[in-house]
Amino acid sequence: MTESRPDLTSLLARLRRHLRDTHPSLNRYEVLRVAGDFLAGRPDLAVIPDRGEATDYLQRLTLRAGPQAAQRDYSWFLMAAAEIWGARETAHLSHALRQARCRPKATRRTEWERAETAVAALPSAWRSPLQHHLVLCRDKPSRPRRADPWSASHLQGVARALAGWARFCADTGCDTLPTGTSLERYAATRLAGDVAMSSVADYLSRIYSGFATVLAPGFSCQGCEFVIDDWTRRGARGGTPTKTAAGILPASDIYELGFDLMTRATRRPFYGLHAARDYRNGLLLSVATSLPQRARALAALNLASTFQPVDAGTIRIHLPGRVLKLPERDKARQSYNATLHNARLCEALAEYRQYFRPSFDDGTALFPSVLAPGAAVSEQQIGRLVGNLTEKHLAVRVSVHRIRDCVATEASEEMPRGGRLAPVLLQHRDAATTERHYVHAEGLRAARDYGAFLATRRAPRPALAPL
Repeated sequence: MTESRPDLTSLLARLRRHLRDTHPSLNRYEVLRVAGDFLAGRPDLAVIPDRGEATDYLQRLTLRAGPQAAQRDYSWFLMAAAEIWGARETAHLSHALRQARCRPKATRRTEWERAETAVAALPSAWRSPLQHHLVLCRDKPSRPRRADPWSASHLQGVARALAGWARFCADTGCDTLPTGTSLERYAATRLAGDVAMSSVADYLSRIYSGFATVLAPGFSCQGCEFVIDDWTRRGARGGTPTKTAAGILPASDIYELGFDLMTRATRRPFYGLHAARDYRNGLLLSVATSLPQRARALAALNLASTFQPVDAGTIRIHLPGRVLKLPERDKARQSYNATLHNARLCEALAEYRQYFRPSFDDGTALFPSVLAPGAAVSEQQIGRLVGNLTEKHLAVRVSVHRIRDCVATEASEEMPRGGRLAPVLLQHRDAATTERHYVHAEGLRAARDYGAFLATRRAPRPALAPL
């Protein structure tokens, strides 16, 4: 709709006709009212407003009508601006509305802080030794007392398992020092509560570890070890209830869903926070299948350090050990480094950085939070997003970790040497899972080959016609 120095009356008349033809159900009166209010007195109506001018306008609206009415009218203004100057050309204007609606949230608790909270909920006699062990593992991971230092997540898991054990002992009158008989009774209680056998075995192992390592150092009980081994074998035979054949989808279907969501975001009437959120969610699915890492690693992806575009077809990945599933002693000296060769994903990433990422904030997190400016989406929220999106659009709820299974399955079926590449692509460390048969270089090759495979599964999406 752009023309050189258009007359305000004729511009609004054209806008009215355009809205009538393209958005017949839209409240055109409100869009035209706000457009006329903003444009009145501008020396050149063809000049696209910058972020400063838009912010000043929102502040004037707020002084005039209050924050709620001002933000509503500014949304109408964004619609008008997209129609007059173009959705892409005015994407930067949504930042002012984002800043007005959201305020910085409290700093998210670290893993160690969450572990401290779990320890604080334990019976008083257990808190001090667990807290002391937490400090040793957190501050001196290279100097363990008797065994490998625990990670924050493992320590949190042990504390929660011990809390459940304490409640069970209080309810049943069992002594808190476990025996084979009391652990068996506890396991049966947890199983009756619909806990999976494999999870029951994990609870038993954490309880025993808590006593043997911290609460009663040197504690040993053959009966306990027999019960734990028995439940571990039963859990392995029973499998993981969330990993059924019905939950396996081709990873390329999830990858394509991501691009579909990004395309839908580009077709919204204007590029505001909702469009940015939809594009971010689509990018999350496509990245999660191209780089099948755990939620913790995906939450740490950052355009300034861990996820860096190199050129039009290459992305360099560097993940520090603290976001990987590694023994605590290895996190400071190991990392994951790989290169993705995927021109289609790079094109989407460039579009995201230019038109959608700035709607959140001026930060560099690849997946920024909608509610907390300056913060990244948490690993828990990434899990919820992936599950909700796949359930809504593919009718199967797929978790982030399940995407890794989908990648391994499709790679094994469709790629040459896929069965060999899948374990290192997913960075499995357990001997029973990987059979310990690949070196680090093979893992880098797997990431490269699977990225190339995804890039060629479907033809690139066609360019969208300008608005």
